[in-house]
Amino acid sequence: MRNQKLRDAALLLPLVGTFLLLPTILRLMSGGRWFADLPSLPAFLYMAWLALIVGAGLLSRLLLKVEAGSERKKAATGDPDGKTQL
Repeated sequence: MRNQKLRDAALLLPLVGTFLLLPTILRLMSGGRWFADLPSLPAFLYMAWLALIVGAGLLSRLLLKVEAGSERKKAATGDPDGKTQL
């Protein structure tokens, strides 16, 4: 079940990135405000970009870890499909 949730999160990540970079959202961020001596629009773009990269990295590590665990479980049970037989 955890594997499916991680796959769903990995599927949603590009959609979240697309939403964050929509012109309407970007227009909201370009109100002339400043953040850490930068205009708010470039600061928002770099923060969104960084969040997407970090999120993708974390999801890929978690997916690899879950996949390795399921492979070990398959090897331990001797069941190539990962399904237990009754």
